[in-house]
Amino acid sequence: MIYSELFRFIEKNSDAKILTRINDVSQFISRSIEALERIAKCKGFDKNDVGIDPSLKPLNLNVQKAFDLISKFSMVAQPKGNKP
Repeated sequence: MIYSELFRFIEKNSDAKILTRINDVSQFISRSIEALERIAKCKGFDKNDVGIDPSLKPLNLNVQKAFDLISKFSMVAQPKGNKP
C-alpha cells in the first residue's frame, strides 16, 4: 500500500514538489536521530564513554547443560484455594 501511494505521489506531482517532500523526510530523520542521541545522553549513555574493561574475562556457557537445566522446568497449576 505504501509503495502504491508513493508511486501515485511521484506520478501526479512535479519534480520540485517531490524533492521538497524528500527534503522534509530527510530533515525529519535527522531531527529524530538528534533527539535519540539527546535522550541517550540524558539517560547516562554516551557512546564515547563506553568502553570494555580489559580485566573482564569472557564467560563461557555450556549450551547443552543450560538446555538440560531449562528443560527440567515445568509449569504446574496450583490447586484453587492455595495461595503462594
